[in-house]
Amino acid sequence: LESRERSEIVLVLMPFLGAGHREWTAVMDNLQPRYRCVGVDMPGFGDAADVPGYSVSQMVAYLATRLGELKLDSFVLVGHSMSGKVAMAAARAHADDPKSFSGLAGIILVASSPPVPEPIDDNKREEMIENLGTMRDGARQYAEDFIRNNVVLEPSSVTLQMLIDDVLRMNPAAWIAWLEQ
Repeated sequence: LESRERSEIVLVLMPFLGAGHREWTAVMDNLQPRYRCVGVDMPGFGDAADVPGYSVSQMVAYLATRLGELKLDSFVLVGHSMSGKVAMAAARAHADDPKSFSGLAGIILVASSPPVPEPIDDNKREEMIENLGTMRDGARQYAEDFIRNNVVLEPSSVTLQMLIDDVLRMNPAAWIAWLEQ
């Protein structure tokens, strides 16, 4: 992606569990206009909170549809955490059938989930399902704690609020499905 001119490769930025593509706002602001960036949410999260299909294979199919709508000639999937697993599955689909995800130039994984079931302690999984999967009282505080416990640097207050809002607007069924499947 080294170029003095605007890259022909589009960066497709995808979010972590619970978030929407808005998590990438500051990154996109820094990369554009040098690189074209687009954000894509996963089913059940962000702007796709009402979209069903929470398994990895269903998310991959949704991603293929979204990319088809965007008509991108060349792109790199940038998967953060949950969507890293989706990016790996999309790359595998492309390797098996180059017509699948035509234009895929590569993937970038950011603190990616592994390509196996989520390695979460059963007690932690149960806590995550109870606290956000059921959206019980105190979900806002749990969402904030979830974010703060999973970042290296403290986000700005604006970014933190945006991330909390995104976590709280997710479809609880998607959260539960990701953790249980």
